[in-house]
Amino acid sequence: MAQPLLFETRSAEEMRRDRMDQVDRQVMDVLCGRSRFPVSDRQIDLLRILRSKYGMGRAVQIGELAERININPRTIKEEIRGLVVDHQLPIGASRDGERGGYYLITTPEEAAAATADYKKEIVALARRVRVLEGQKGINELLGQLRIEEETHHAL
Repeated sequence: MAQPLLFETRSAEEMRRDRMDQVDRQVMDVLCGRSRFPVSDRQIDLLRILRSKYGMGRAVQIGELAERININPRTIKEEIRGLVVDHQLPIGASRDGERGGYYLITTPEEAAAATADYKKEIVALARRVRVLEGQKGINELLGQLRIEEETHHAL
């Protein structure tokens, strides 16, 4: 009888495929109405397009999305935000010029790339808070972030 392995032996590609299957199940749950929040018709349209856009290399540009579902880019951004925050879908946004756009995240590297700009923005905004409100404002902000995180984990 073979002994269980101490360390993971699956290839990166096998782990990526497993992650794609998991993300596809999450997307299908939202499309089928199995989510905590209602899903809008625009979000459904976006998900139908994004469902085939796994990985940063297959990102679809916001202009193409706007054309295909006939809504403006600002509305697309709002609907994507809802899909990520409310429905917990791993949708990344690349700001890489012509190759940039929205895609379904399948690797930790893609997640890190997708969040890098957000982290920079948060730090820049925190600097403004410090200038305008001092350390007290930063402490209040950190407290709010902790409460938000604790509330999210409690759900």
